[in-house]
Amino acid sequence: ALKTKIRDATQGLDVVIVHNIPSMVFNFPATVAINELVGESKSNFVFWIHDSAVLRQEWKKFLKTWPFTELHYEHPNVSYVTITEFRAKQLSQMRNEHYKLKDVKIIPNGINVEEYERLDEATLELREKLRLKWDDYVILMPIRVLPRKNIELGLKIIYELKKLVGERRVRLVITGPPDPQARAYAQRYVDYLNNLMKKLNLEDSVLLIHDLISFRRLYENNCIIKWGIADAYALSDLVLITSKEEGFGLPVLEAGVARKPLFVSRIKPFEELLKEGIEAYMFGLNEKPANIAFKIFRYFLSDIIQYNFNNVIRKYRWSVIVKDKVLPFLRDIVEAA
Repeated sequence: ALKTKIRDATQGLDVVIVHNIPSMVFNFPATVAINELVGESKSNFVFWIHDSAVLRQEWKKFLKTWPFTELHYEHPNVSYVTITEFRAKQLSQMRNEHYKLKDVKIIPNGINVEEYERLDEATLELREKLRLKWDDYVILMPIRVLPRKNIELGLKIIYELKKLVGERRVRLVITGPPDPQARAYAQRYVDYLNNLMKKLNLEDSVLLIHDLISFRRLYENNCIIKWGIADAYALSDLVLITSKEEGFGLPVLEAGVARKPLFVSRIKPFEELLKEGIEAYMFGLNEKPANIAFKIFRYFLSDIIQYNFNNVIRKYRWSVIVKDKVLPFLRDIVEAA
């Protein structure tokens, strides 16, 4: 009965991936049924082995008896995958003729980063809209586009930071709009920044998102039309404030609540906040952008938590594993058939 159901479910498939059933003792009828189908089906089979009863001491005395001899079934239509070199070596060194496996493909376990980042669907939707990648360095400037915000220094820092990070992308996200009270003056400043971005080849690195951001999320007909500033913080790796002048500096507090590292210009209001116990990395307004960029890059390199996160998303994200390992492996199987 199982064999019939499995045959019907897999009819016409190029590849059938079977996880752990070929190697564990929990459903021997399914193990035997799949083994028989391997020789009868036109499909290619992949036996994906995370664990194996063959390697466990409690089953050693049964391994030479049926149905244990059905474990690790070998056939030209079967390709084996396991999760680590350690496990592959274990399987290849088994002495029993029934269980010794060669040419085992190694594909590691993966992780869905979104589940652990605790980003809800709305924030992830903003991430997709901005085309941000998990391995981007996302620098947030949660400020309005005003001359006193000294955004030109931020652009020069990003320009220098891009030289340091290698192949990884740097994205500067600016959340605020130009000054609505002084349109002509504001437009001149915007034009100046646009020219500077073009000169520094930063057009693709700077995201001006004021038309997408409100203080809180806004919905219309149950669809989100604007995201909250908290969403922008959630997507960022670091907050950068380059202001020449501030009355207070609310983004400093916002960065603290959002648990984001903070790099700020050394001006009096920020110094006061730091005296109140708000931690930040400070830089002088006359400091060279290259020096500030190096401090930011050094922070990224020394942040063990961020380093671990970067390595996980670069190597063990399911989307990466599927794209770089699983799909090429499946293509090879189909082309070889």
